[in-house]
Amino acid sequence: MKLITKAGCPRCVNIKEYLKGNSSSYEEVYVENPADLDVYRQMLIDNDRPLGFPILIKGSEIINGETEVIIEWLTKQKKEESIYSWGR
Repeated sequence: MKLITKAGCPRCVNIKEYLKGNSSSYEEVYVENPADLDVYRQMLIDNDRPLGFPILIKGSEIINGETEVIIEWLTKQKKEESIYSWGR
């Protein structure tokens, strides 16, 4: 899972705290770093829309925006993974 953040973003801080509190592993990419700007630009091109921060990428799925929206999505993903792993 990849988390794209920027400095001065309270939602980015909230999501990082949530992920750490839930022992979720993720790779963080800071958009202010010139080398990482290409990642963000490509994401805009691929999705043909502007994306807000933070941006969470898991597989082919991209979720961004309000803290509550991202946490709701993560909770749903965790439940689905739990259901699928139960049957293995």
